[in-house]
Amino acid sequence: MQNNNRLRAADPGRPDRYAVSRLNAARVALGHGSDNAWTKRVYLVLHGLHLPPDTLDPFLDAAVLPSERSRVLDLIDRRVTERLPAAYLTGEAWLRGHRFHVDRRVIVPRPPIAELLAEGLAPWVRDPVARI
Repeated sequence: MQNNNRLRAADPGRPDRYAVSRLNAARVALGHGSDNAWTKRVYLVLHGLHLPPDTLDPFLDAAVLPSERSRVLDLIDRRVTERLPAAYLTGEAWLRGHRFHVDRRVIVPRPPIAELLAEGLAPWVRDPVARI
């Protein structure tokens, strides 16, 4: 396994390190699920690698194939140049542990709104909605 394709902290070519630097340098607005470039890069990198959105640690030493690296870098570059929310780029949004398909026609709810909805609708919703 080549060192330049490993997701290790010592590797300056890591797509996740690049993502943080690129998002910060471009002053990309954050707020749809995260308030910092570090959290946003985790989401974009994991999505680009087809990995679960909440599981990073087991994959930190995994090799990154050229096609995977290209896919991740494309997501990051599109986030910066097109200024689209990550949810529009990935086609999904996560809300209270549920995955929803989204596109540009959808207003992506922010976590505080999700909490208000969950608490505010609880008296009227007996069974949680699994699919819309």
